[in-house]
Formats: sequence, C-alpha cells, structure tokens
Amino acid sequence: MDTLTRAGLLKHIGRIEEHSGKLAEERRARVAAEQRALRLEREKQDLQVELEHYRRLTNRHITMSLGDAAAAFRAAYPQGHEARTARRVAAAVNSFVAAAGPERNLGKVAARDIDGWLRAYRNQHDGTEVGPVTRSRLRAYLSIFFSWATREYDLAENPIRKTAPIAGARHRPENIRAIRRLTDLRALLDALSEWPYWRAWVATAVLAGPRWSEQAWLKIDDVFLEEGYLRITSRASGPRLAGTKTGRERNVPLEKTVLLPILREHLRQHDGAHPWVFPSLREAPWPRKKTPPGLWSGSSAFLDAWKPVARAAREKAGGSGECWEYGPAEWRHTFGTALGMCGFSSLEISRLMGNSPQIAERHYISVQAEDAGRRWPFRWT
Repeated sequence: MDTLTRAGLLKHIGRIEEHSGKLAEERRARVAAEQRALRLEREKQDLQVELEHYRRLTNRHITMSLGDAAAAFRAAYPQGHEARTARRVAAAVNSFVAAAGPERNLGKVAARDIDGWLRAYRNQHDGTEVGPVTRSRLRAYLSIFFSWATREYDLAENPIRKTAPIAGARHRPENIRAIRRLTDLRALLDALSEWPYWRAWVATAVLAGPRWSEQAWLKIDDVFLEEGYLRITSRASGPRLAGTKTGRERNVPLEKTVLLPILREHLRQHDGAHPWVFPSLREAPWPRKKTPPGLWSGSSAFLDAWKPVARAAREKAGGSGECWEYGPAEWRHTFGTALGMCGFSSLEISRLMGNSPQIAERHYISVQAEDAGRRWPFRWT
C-alpha cells in the first residue's frame, strides 16, 4: 500500500512539474509577446511623431487657401497702421495672390513663387518694367503678409526668408552714430543747463536708452527714484501690444552720478498737470483721436521743438561736431556705447536696451574699453 501510494504521489508530482513547466513556458511566451507589442507601440508612436514632424515641415497641416488668408490679413492689418501704408501693402498682396492663384494652399507657397512674381511684376499703369528699388519695396510689403501668416497659421517657415536677393537694389549700410567722446557728452549736458526740460530728456536718453516713443510715453509712476530704476512698459493698442519694440517690458537702472540728480530735479519741478515724465511742450494743432492729452503728437513735432534749442546750446558752448545735430536715435546709441565703455557684456547691454545680444555684440561691444583706466566714470550699480 505504501509502495503504491508513493508511486502515485511521485507520478502526480511529475505531472505537476510538467504542467508547471508548460505554464512557465506559456508565461515566458506571453511576456515576450507583450514586450514585442510594447516595442511595436513605441515604434509606432515614434513614427507618428516623425510623420507629424515631416508633415509640419511640409505644411501638410495647413488647410487655409492663399486667397482666404489674404482676405483675413486685409481685415486685420489696417488696425493701428496708416491708411496709405495699408493700401500699399494690400495692393502688393492682391497682386501676388492673383499671380499665384487664390485657391492655392497657403502652405504650398514657396520662395520661388515670390521670386517669379517679383521678376514678372510690371507697372500697373503702363505695363513697363519696374526697377530694383520698387521690387525691394514690393517684397517688403509681401513680407508683412507672410510674417503675419506664419504666426497666424503656424507655417513651418516664412518663405520670404529664402527669396533671392534683388539685383541692383542698394542696401543701406549700417551706420550707428553715437556720441563717442566723453568730453562731447559732458559738454552737451552742461550746455543744456539753461533748458532743464531738454537737459533731463537728453540725459535720460543717453544714460537710460529708451526709444523715442518709449520715452514720450514714460509716466511718473514708472520712475522709481528711491529704488533707482525706471520701467519701460508695454500697452495695448487694439489687438497689438505697443510701447516697446518687442512687446516686453524691461527695467533700466538709473545712472547714479549724472542722470539720477538731473531726473530728481526735473520731477521736483514737474507741475503734475499730466502723468507723463516729459509732457509735450507744444499743443497739437488738431483734436487728438489716438494720443492722450499732454503727450507729444509725434516725433516730427518733437524734433521741430528740439532743433532751435540744440542750435542755441551749441552757440553757448561754442561746440563743433556732429553730436550737436543728433537726435533720439543717436542718443539711444550713445547709451549702448556708454554701457560698452563701462565694461558691460553684450548680454547685459541687450537686456538693458531691449535688443538681441547679436546687435549689442556688433554695435556696442566693439567700442568697449580694453582696460579700466579708459572706462567712462558712469555708475549704474
């Protein structure tokens, strides 16, 4: 009995081991199949990502036609732009759309289509060939449309960037004019002592570097004398951000040895009638529609008011040289030059001026003082 029981038990154990082996093998096969399925799923996802990448590179995701995109652009662009400019841009866009075909998919437009349109373009009045300057202007107008379309419809690339250069068109050379001698800068500020408004404006421009519109819109609430900085703000202008070129605000430290005392005295004498740090000295000859009261109506009015002051200050100082003829653009360039002469890096200059580091490197670091003994004595920290 014991022998039979032992034999049956061993046989039963053998069957269990055999069954367990089969189960283990099935489990290994199932795990391997699951791993293959996961690997295939990952490969499928990678291929889908790659496919989407290539679809976007070839604008396969674009369903908008060129004509519909142009119509949407014509409706949006005139807001905040001069009517004459809007008409010229719209005319160029209409001409290109007619040549390329309004039903064409926007994503299929290539640089060669733009080049062909520019080569074939003729005067709309007499059909004669236009010159390279006109072709350059037409490309600039069309660039406005494609820059808008690239943002609006998420094009892979702006086709304007790959268009061929226009033969015979003169390119304006870079000419960054600035006050490059410390003695000239000091002489200018000293000569303006009889005109405290203009002295404060020029000192702010050359030692804080706002663009003309940024300085004209600068409010008293944006100047922090005790904290030692001023804030260049952006503002809404219809659907767009205005106030700064990039749409981003920035804080600029106040130079402590020259600018801070001048600006402090200017604000102490401020009558408070308007919120602007530099309210207009001239009333607009027409009712204001877009600009608030007390603001300069435009850069032309500003320059008309500045030029007689500049001549009088120059005669007072007995000065000579181009710096007495400079205006807001050159004053801003002087700020970048001063930062370079005080040892600031390209990244620091770009942040303070609201420019790219490449522009700061190209225009301002090149004049950086090589040693501390030659550096200008201004202090922003």
